Amino acid sequence: MRGERWALRAGEYLVSLACRRLPAGIRQERYQEWLAELPVILRDRGTGPAPLRVVRMLAFAADTLRWTALASDAYR
Repeated sequence: MRGERWALRAGEYLVSLACRRLPAGIRQERYQEWLAELPVILRDRGTGPAPLRVVRMLAFAADTLRWTALASDAYR
């Protein structure tokens, strides 16, 4: 897929921003878990054409960032 590398890097950046808000004890585990989901979402041909898969993958990555922002107080 054209632009796959760019899309994965953008998703990785969003996930890394999300993980910075997590406590150190769970940060690495969540980073690896969420990062592993990105290529799976991007390459799942059953979910539609390539542009839609990119949007879904970036939405997943952005949602991790939103979730950690909303739940950051729960970890303190």
